[in-house]
Amino acid sequence: MSMKTILGAAAVGALVTAAAAVQAETVTFGTFMPANHPINSEAVVPFYERMGEATGGEMSLDLQPGSVITGTKTTLEGIESGLVTAGYVVDLYIPSSLPYSVAVTNLGMASASPLAGSAAVTEMHMLNCPGCQTEMEDYNTKTFAVQRITDYIMYCREGIETTADMKGKNIKVSSNWGLIVEKLGANPVNVQASEMYEAFQRGLIDCAIAPEIWLEQRSLWDDAKVVFDLPLGAFQGGHLMATNADFYADLDDATKEVWIANMPKLITDVTAAYIGGDKSARKNGMESHGVKYVQPDEAFLNILAEARAENEALTIQRATDAGVENPEALVAKFKELIAKWEGIEAEVDGDMIAFQARLKEEIYDKLPQ
Repeated sequence: MSMKTILGAAAVGALVTAAAAVQAETVTFGTFMPANHPINSEAVVPFYERMGEATGGEMSLDLQPGSVITGTKTTLEGIESGLVTAGYVVDLYIPSSLPYSVAVTNLGMASASPLAGSAAVTEMHMLNCPGCQTEMEDYNTKTFAVQRITDYIMYCREGIETTADMKGKNIKVSSNWGLIVEKLGANPVNVQASEMYEAFQRGLIDCAIAPEIWLEQRSLWDDAKVVFDLPLGAFQGGHLMATNADFYADLDDATKEVWIANMPKLITDVTAAYIGGDKSARKNGMESHGVKYVQPDEAFLNILAEARAENEALTIQRATDAGVENPEALVAKFKELIAKWEGIEAEVDGDMIAFQARLKEEIYDKLPQ
């Protein structure tokens, strides 16, 4: 590791633990994710624990998980109104509200690591997409970190093990991943995450293109017994720390400093949480729930290649239809950022402190004061 990187990492650590004199603040965090989801337990909660320590206990968290206060479609409006202070906002559930964000998310079918992808989408939103910032400002909200999860996979009911088996089946899917479903000769079905278990139970869906972690977190392995072991690209529109703009504006400078300094670790924590969650779902699914992992046949591989080849043009067309200005430039910039952060990830070679320092240097140090 270079001396510059070591010094940068040391600076991150110092700011993360620096004390700040602030008025007492309880942050109500709204999310549809259950309390035990790794986004909450391994990323959001530790973030606010660090903020509590840095502020001498003046900032605390009131986690409101499982759609208790705000759900998949209402968290952004809840932040705007002050019903919650902050929350986890998923752009695909509210595409008309966040068309610029969705345009970036729709590029997620391309291959990228969750770490480099999260860094790239965060830099895109915070420094390179004025439309992304404006649409959040319209809801009196600021985004501080955006997440690319681990790759979607397809899991199905028992007996569906080949491309031919999928023809005519109902498959839960979102966004441009519908291209894959259509090419499989199946029926795309829009089902919210919170409704997937019931949809499987009632026979409304036969398969899902969704995060692997949900097999365990949402007990989908009760019905989804066959997993196609093929990464299909990833959702990358999770606004991990969307925050009421007035709340943030009212923080004193010292608190803002530690707030920003803690964001890089939030990003690496959530990435590690998803990777760990996928491993747990796979291990426990196979060992205790009769889940079978199968290799995709050649027809499935060809369909994925075709869908990826068509995805960029479809993204541009859908963005144009949604009123996004110059989506071609957004696409080009995002591809550039993916390449940049994959290079940085390779350079740090697994050193997350070094990666956090680069996140701070490349993104957070460049934010307007």
